[in-house]
Amino acid sequence: MKPGEIIVVTPNNEYHIDYSDHPLLPKEEEKRYHHCIFELVYFARPDSYQFNEYVYDVRHKIGAK
Repeated sequence: MKPGEIIVVTPNNEYHIDYSDHPLLPKEEEKRYHHCIFELVYFARPDSYQFNEYVYDVRHKIGAK
C-alpha cells in the first residue's frame, strides 16, 4: 500500500484508488516529517526522551489545566 492509496476489497474483486497525485496534497519536495502524538501519549515509556523532551514532562503538560 502506498501513501494516498485506498484498497477496496469486495466479495467479487479488489481494486485500488490512488490519490497520491491529488492537487491538494503536497508535492514530493514540499513533504515534511511530523511527529506522531500517539508516540508520546500512548506508546513511549514515561522515562524516555523523544523529540527533544522527556515523555513524562510532555504528558504532564498535556494534563495541565
